Formats: sequence, structure tokens, C-alpha cells
Amino acid sequence: MDLHDPGYLMFHAEVRMEQSLEEARKTLLATVDAAAGASPMTAEEVERARGTILKNYELTLNNAQRVGMLLSEYIGQGDWRLFYLHRDRVRAATVEDVRAAAAAY
Repeated sequence: MDLHDPGYLMFHAEVRMEQSLEEARKTLLATVDAAAGASPMTAEEVERARGTILKNYELTLNNAQRVGMLLSEYIGQGDWRLFYLHRDRVRAATVEDVRAAAAAY
């Protein structure tokens, strides 16, 4: 979540009706635990995530209504410039930054 202050991290999984929720839960938890421990994220995974996040920023900036809505959310957090600050921090993040955050939290 994009928050003004440190807060929480949310994970989710999409599960088909015929699939087991318990199995999906176990897989999700194992994936999160692996990223923080024995098998930290690779450079390719970080780049893929960065690309997805930055693409979403570009899509937002191409839609005036989305820009207005999102900037109002950041205004509610204390400063509209946080939208751009977060984007720039995503651009600058390194694999080591991601691994350190995963280990710390």
C-alpha cells in the first residue's frame, strides 16, 4: 500500500472456484517466506515487479480522471507529491534494497 508512513504490506492470490483455498494459502505463505529467507528475490524478479509498477504509473498519468483520483488520495496522506516520490523510489530501488526490506520485515 502507498502510505505516507510505514504501515503494512498486502499479498493476495486469485483462486478458481475448483481450486483449494487452503492450498493457495500454503503456496502464498511459502512464496513470501522464501522471498524473505532461503531464496531471496532475484534481479529478474525485481525488474519484472519494477516494470509492472512503473507501467501502472504511466497508465495512470495517461488518464486525467485516474490522476485526479490518485492525487487526491496522496493529498489525504499529507502531500500530493508523494505520488511522484513513490514512483521515483521504485525506479531507484535495488535488488539489495528489496532483499534488505524482506529480511527486516
